[in-house]
Amino acid sequence: VLGSQKHAIVATNEKAEWTTYAAYLKYSPVEWYTISPRCEIFDDEQGFALSGFSTAGGVKQKVQSITITNIFNLGDGLETRLEYRSDTSNEDGYYKTSAGANTDRQESYTAALLYSF
Repeated sequence: VLGSQKHAIVATNEKAEWTTYAAYLKYSPVEWYTISPRCEIFDDEQGFALSGFSTAGGVKQKVQSITITNIFNLGDGLETRLEYRSDTSNEDGYYKTSAGANTDRQESYTAALLYSF
């Protein structure tokens, strides 16, 4: 997918462009369990989409994300999801450590209980 925004770069009246790719899989080896890994790549070729509004100015960067979702069907519209996600940038500063220092990555974990009716 190629995205763009007209007049995004105010100083030059240019448009900003970025590219993104994603791959998704979903596999259910048994009725009560599904695993769903996905990979996403976001290439901010001009440094506008990810950091264009920052006071530091645009930083050209490529962000890659890998997510693994484990889905457990508990029956009667109830399910639980356990998810791990890793985001990595080719530049420091898009993410921060808990101490506030610049870093090029972040990891997150999610536990959810969902009910569908």
